[in-house]
Amino acid sequence: MFVENKIFSTFPFEKPFSKEFIYASKEGNIGLIGSLLKVNKFLVFDFDQTHKSALHWATIRSRYSVMELLLNNHSDPDCQDITRKRCLYYACSNHDRKAVDVILLSDTALTWG
Repeated sequence: MFVENKIFSTFPFEKPFSKEFIYASKEGNIGLIGSLLKVNKFLVFDFDQTHKSALHWATIRSRYSVMELLLNNHSDPDCQDITRKRCLYYACSNHDRKAVDVILLSDTALTWG
C-alpha cells in the first residue's frame, strides 16, 4: 500500500527501521544497510532529529562505501539538515577530498551550468 511506503517522511525516524538504517550508516554497516534497503528502498530519504540523512552521517564519518551505496540507491546529495547544510558542506569542512569526489562524481549529483 502506498501509505506504508511513503517516499518522503515529514518527521524524524518516521519509517520503520529508519533508526537502524541511519545508525548503520554512521557505523558503516554495509550488510545491514543493504538488507534494510531491500525491505524499504525509501529509507534513503529518512532523517534524524537534526534532519541529517544517512548520507549526511556517512559523509561526516567518511564511510565512502556507504556513501556510494546510498548514492547508487538514489539518496539525495543535495538534501539539507536542520542548519541547511548539505553533505558536500560536511565533506569540504572536514577537508575530505575523497568524500567530495564520491559526491560530485555520483550519478545523482546536481550539475551546474
